[in-house]
Amino acid sequence: MTPSTAVRPRSATSARLSIAKLVENELIASAYQPLVDLYSDEIVGYEALARGPVGTHLELPAALFPAAHAADMEAEVSWSASARRWKARWMWAWPPASRCL
Repeated sequence: MTPSTAVRPRSATSARLSIAKLVENELIASAYQPLVDLYSDEIVGYEALARGPVGTHLELPAALFPAAHAADMEAEVSWSASARRWKARWMWAWPPASRCL
């Protein structure tokens, strides 16, 4: 089974409802990948990565974003992920804003 067939919803309506629930319930989280300078071995920044709910077929971006595309909700998913990233930034002051991409 390929990733594209593993996330194919039964219908466009069910895909839209599934993605809409993720956005509405703020279930799209951020994972932070450190960016390391290979010469100094220092962390120079962080890349924020969107993740769906843990343990679901939409957990990884390879499934989440194609499902959002199929539901015509790519913008909503991107905005939701961005909002979660900035909310975490301001609540916990991590990762440093100057280093977050």
